[in-house]
Amino acid sequence: MFVRLNPGAAKFEGITMVMIMSPATREDFAADGDERRFICALVGPSIMTDAYDLFVSKQDTFRVKDMAAEVLMEYDMATRYYYIDL
Repeated sequence: MFVRLNPGAAKFEGITMVMIMSPATREDFAADGDERRFICALVGPSIMTDAYDLFVSKQDTFRVKDMAAEVLMEYDMATRYYYIDL
């Protein structure tokens, strides 16, 4: 699942979206609320207009309250980039 981050939540410049990979701890599986934490891969802009690159090797932990909304993204095999699905 891809999510848009709240302004100021990312530690890296230009990062506005992430892909949720897994809960950060065992307790986050069953927990509820805004303090749940998830390990996320960073999604950044690519060299193509309106395209995004997924950086699986660049991961960070984000809380639910750092996330603004789900973003539907589609992968294009020809360009190997992600595009926002409208």
